Amino acid sequence: MALFHLHVTQVKRSAGQSVVTSAAYRAGEKLYSEYYGEVSDYTHKGGVVCTDILLPPQAPAEYQDRTTLWNAVEKVERSKTAQLAYSFDIALQNEFFKWKGKRENFERAHEGELRTFHMARRKLDKYRSAAGKIPAHAWE
Repeated sequence: MALFHLHVTQVKRSAGQSVVTSAAYRAGEKLYSEYYGEVSDYTHKGGVVCTDILLPPQAPAEYQDRTTLWNAVEKVERSKTAQLAYSFDIALQNEFFKWKGKRENFERAHEGELRTFHMARRKLDKYRSAAGKIPAHAWE
């Protein structure tokens, strides 16, 4: 059984990083960056079990769309040294993802781990962050 691991990094424009590309990679989706005029396509990536966007109550509903959300972040942060987002890399035991695609069974079996995700949402609300995203990946 693997041990829990947590690593936090920043997505920084000064390091040549795009928050839209970063979001596309983590979610395994195809997103268009208005700032760079590029499409980031990670639909072939695989291993993404689920992705959620956690918004505080005061956030606009259109931010549930990943492209809209992260393009808004790119647009509002104008500096070449902008820190666009934080990336939380959380490694859980392989047993955490040994489920048969049934979300209800998954939620029932892993209530404790899901509470950790809900704690992250409360932190987002507390600090009035624009949004948080929690993609989950499964590697065999």
